[in-house]
Amino acid sequence: MCWCSQLTPNHCAAVAAPAGQPCASTAALGVGNSPSWTNAIVASWCGMRGIVTLVTALALPATFPQRDLILFAAFAVTFGTLTIQGQTLRPLMLRLRLASDDVVEREVQSARIELADVAHHALEAHTGPEAEALRSQLHTQRAAAGDAAEGRAAALRIQSLRRLTLDRRRARLLELRRTGVIGNDAFHRLEEELDLADLDRSG
Repeated sequence: MCWCSQLTPNHCAAVAAPAGQPCASTAALGVGNSPSWTNAIVASWCGMRGIVTLVTALALPATFPQRDLILFAAFAVTFGTLTIQGQTLRPLMLRLRLASDDVVEREVQSARIELADVAHHALEAHTGPEAEALRSQLHTQRAAAGDAAEGRAAALRIQSLRRLTLDRRRARLLELRRTGVIGNDAFHRLEEELDLADLDRSG
């Protein structure tokens, strides 16, 4: 397990960049800040020390003098890295108060706006209530994507409303079959439609 996976992309990339040069992720965002000393401390602390030593020790021939002692020392170093540094990485990051770079959030927000624009363009030649309903939905999504916090809140509200309507429809469908208004074939067909709508909501 690489503890660097707990860091944001900028935190990992920043310390890998040459001194005095902006890292790849910050350069792509137009930010010219050099890596901070806090980034360097975290990256050095989450390094997997002992791996090369362990591999080298295992590669030693069986007749190598004091091979067992060398293997024990290599395992001890690796174990110490996994336990001591691994368990203290999160407290260290909290102590250093590393700021989130929000790269993923900005990418998602920008992509949502672009996807909504593409969908709007695809509906330009279409008319009718179905197309207008889609345009209204896309307009709402694009407006929400303009603000990251509002976008997340709007997505949660839409998901909650869809869950509510699906639950009501399922309950009504079961009642229609129980009372004999529809048969099993009709029930299963409608149930499949609701399942597809549920999968679309989850996606």
